[in-house]
Amino acid sequence: MAKTQTQLQKSGPKAPDFLAWYVSQRGEKSYWNKVGAAWMHRDKCGYTLQLEVVPINGRPADRRPSGACDRKGGALMSALHTTRIEWRGIGIQLEFHPNRWNSPVDHIEVHSDDRVPLPITETGYKSHFLQAGQVTAENLVEQVTAWLEEEAQSDAWKRYEEASRQLSLF
Repeated sequence: MAKTQTQLQKSGPKAPDFLAWYVSQRGEKSYWNKVGAAWMHRDKCGYTLQLEVVPINGRPADRRPSGACDRKGGALMSALHTTRIEWRGIGIQLEFHPNRWNSPVDHIEVHSDDRVPLPITETGYKSHFLQAGQVTAENLVEQVTAWLEEEAQSDAWKRYEEASRQLSLF
């Protein structure tokens, strides 16, 4: 359902994920002028760029807003690791954020193709937070596969699989 104008006004506009800058060079010195902002797409595969001016020379640069990086210049968001697996004929996308928001918590997102139910979720999507270090990018596939196999032993999943194999007129 689309948001109404009233809902948008209540929630306010989302702060930009990046600020757009025009960087000009004069001799050895660089000058940075803010020219717009950018918002990351939900799928994190691109962003929407809103420019107030369009520079014709110099170089564009996108940076996280002030305060969104630590003192060493690193982003406060942890690195995202993505991979695809196939489990019992179901395609699954895994997203893993170690130390999400630089906290002692890791985050796993499980998305099945076409939102097909899985033993760990009826909706085909699972967001799971866990103590940092229990899963790594290297053992993510092994850990999630073991989780799926363990939950597939439940009576509820066995009933779902049986019902999925049978044709029904009703």
